[in-house]
Amino acid sequence: MARKHLEKTIFLDQQRLSAIKSKAAAADYTSLDELSPLRVYNALAILEDLENNNEAARTYFRLILAFQPQSAIIATNLGYSFYLVGDFDNAESYLKQALRADPSFTRAWSNLGLVYIRQGNYRRALASFEQTMTTADALNDLGYFLMLEGKYEQAISLFKQAIDTSPTYFERAHKNLKIALASKIN
Repeated sequence: MARKHLEKTIFLDQQRLSAIKSKAAAADYTSLDELSPLRVYNALAILEDLENNNEAARTYFRLILAFQPQSAIIATNLGYSFYLVGDFDNAESYLKQALRADPSFTRAWSNLGLVYIRQGNYRRALASFEQTMTTADALNDLGYFLMLEGKYEQAISLFKQAIDTSPTYFERAHKNLKIALASKIN
């Protein structure tokens, strides 16, 4: 039901825009303006990504970004859409664009860390995570993602570093260390 309302709103906005503009944008959509419901375009794009319709999602994100090129949120969403399909170069590019627009945008830093993990650049991933959390938490999170990829030796090392770095007992890192050690044995 929500999807139908979002799609209808976009359809009506595109009709309105077509009536006042003759220039078409990407994928037969008309460029957005100050009356366009940007949040609706963003919401539908997110739904498209959730349903693996990533190309459609990126079309909506690009429409918004063309109208608001300094939007850290939309650049981050577009970057994550590329991340979902394994296009890490484009993902990195849009996430960096988001950080140029807002260097304190935590979701962009976290998503950039995920991109770096997928690229095998763990130092950059750690540095990205450290922009939004303590070093101990960043080490633990990086270890967790490596554990999910079956890289138990590296994960164990990172969990131990997280425990050593934490000023207090780090329960989550201890639990992750136990899981990684048990997984390594099996």
